[in-house]
Amino acid sequence: MPFHNYTHYGGIQHPRGLCITQTPHRTPCFSHRLDLLLSTATEQLLDAVPPAKRNAAKALFVAATTATSHGVIAATESERFRFWTHWQNFLQNTFPMHQPILSNYPLLTRLALLGSFAAFIRAGQHHPANKKVSAQTVLLALRAISQTHMLDGQPDPLADEKGQRHILLRRQIENYRRHDPPPKRKLALPHIAIKYLNVTRADNNPRY
Repeated sequence: MPFHNYTHYGGIQHPRGLCITQTPHRTPCFSHRLDLLLSTATEQLLDAVPPAKRNAAKALFVAATTATSHGVIAATESERFRFWTHWQNFLQNTFPMHQPILSNYPLLTRLALLGSFAAFIRAGQHHPANKKVSAQTVLLALRAISQTHMLDGQPDPLADEKGQRHILLRRQIENYRRHDPPPKRKLALPHIAIKYLNVTRADNNPRY
C-alpha cells in the first residue's frame, strides 16, 4: 500500500469539515476521527431525547466538549503536531509503503517502526543540525504518535496487551536515559549571601 500523506493532526478529515473541539484558546484544530464518532454518537443520542429536553441535553454535550478542548494548551498541541509531522516524513522517506496510522499492522511491525523512529529522533536526524537529543525528547516524540492515534479513535500503538508501554520501547528509552549527560545543576546561594542581599536592598544601597 503506497504512503498516504496525512496532512491533518489525526490524519482523518471530518467529511463535513467540522471540528467539535475548536476553540479560540487552542491552535487550529484539524478534525480527528474521534471528533466524527463523538459527533455521530451525540446526534444519535439527541434524536432519542424528548423535544422539550433536547436543548438542555445539547447544552451538556457542548459544555463537555468545551471542557475537553480546554484540557490542552496550545504549546502542547503544537508540539504533538510537530512530532507527528516528523513521524510522517520519516515513514515517507524511509518506509514509504507503510502508513502513519499503525492499527492494521502486527505488533512486531509496529515495534520495529516505532523503535527505528525513536532511534531517528535520538540521533537528531529530524533536525537540520543533526544534534543528538535527550531521552525525554524521544519520549515526547513517541507520545505524540500515541496521542494522535487515540485522538483518531485508534488503539495506542505503543501499548502491550496490558495497556502499558511495550517493554522493548521502555528498555530503549531507558538505555537512552542512562547515556544522557547529567543535568547541569545551578549552585545555590549560601544563606548568608541571601540575607546580605535582603539587608542591602532594604537599605536602598545604590549598588544593588
